[in-house]
Amino acid sequence: MTRSTGLLFLERSLHVLTEDGNGVFLTTRGFKTEETKGPFRSYLAPKVADVESVDRDHFEADIPHMLLKVNSPGSEEFDPAISTIRPDPSEVEAQLMASATSPTISEPARHTATCFPDLDEYGADDDAAFVYLDLYYEDYDAAFVFDDPEQLEGLRGYVSRAEMEIRGEEPVTEHVLPLTDSDCVAPGEEVGTVIERLGRDGERFCFVGQPDDPEGIVTRFDLNKIPVYQYLYVLLARFEIRLREIIREHVPDWETETDIHIHTTYVGDLAPDKLAGGTVGNLLDILSEADEMQRLPVDLESYGATIWDVKDLRDAVAHYNPLVHSMSNDTENDWTAGDLRARHKLLRDIVESN
Repeated sequence: MTRSTGLLFLERSLHVLTEDGNGVFLTTRGFKTEETKGPFRSYLAPKVADVESVDRDHFEADIPHMLLKVNSPGSEEFDPAISTIRPDPSEVEAQLMASATSPTISEPARHTATCFPDLDEYGADDDAAFVYLDLYYEDYDAAFVFDDPEQLEGLRGYVSRAEMEIRGEEPVTEHVLPLTDSDCVAPGEEVGTVIERLGRDGERFCFVGQPDDPEGIVTRFDLNKIPVYQYLYVLLARFEIRLREIIREHVPDWETETDIHIHTTYVGDLAPDKLAGGTVGNLLDILSEADEMQRLPVDLESYGATIWDVKDLRDAVAHYNPLVHSMSNDTENDWTAGDLRARHKLLRDIVESN
């Protein structure tokens, strides 16, 4: 598609798509930036479902290509605010190991965010359709817009992929939104506040810093970072201690009243009793079999998560499994930021209740 006639082929192909159809086109990456293709990008951008890079090893010519995936205009499947995230396990574990060597984190929001200079920024003169496609290609929710993005000077605001509506050939400044206090969190804000914000419907990102001096952005991607695991480790440790306290007080004869058996190794005075060697699953099973779940200091029916969901969260944290599997809240099978928010709220209320 290095010639303009290729655009005609792509445009005509769109007309043969059925109401719920989709198409995949191979094009060069120049399609995103070449000035002559600007008007067609503006026409095509709202129909884009995905953009993927193609390994240049597939071609003899040393020209990078990409796959452009589009849906028909009437397709209900297309929603720019929804993107399912399935991280590559080896990449996630490599990032976790690299992060684990960092010193003690004193400003969790700052360390959870993607900060300058790791962000992609756009210039005020950039084509809106190019920015829209690029956000899709990089799978970003939002990005900053500067007069001079190389020097990070002249901050105009930010663009949100979900809120961009391409109406024609126009500069990205037509879609710039101003940063406000409600868009930002302080660098020292605790991780729990970030989990709460990003777990709400429509709250896919927020900025770290002040509106006139942002340092970076926190998205649902960042809920799978080391600072979140570290924060939850502390809460989950306190949760296990709370469960043991309840059992010792209300089910002191749990070994005879239930069928739960805890395997332990004798460690002298270091462990007060067998409960110290029990897993969260063991402790919850004891309360369940003894019909003492009501001893937990919260109304379990009033939460969007169950006590067994908290156990699953504990297992995920212990093994560094992803805490969020999907960027969207509109899913039944994958863990979402909304699921993490609900589990965190139940966990924290149990730990902090008197």
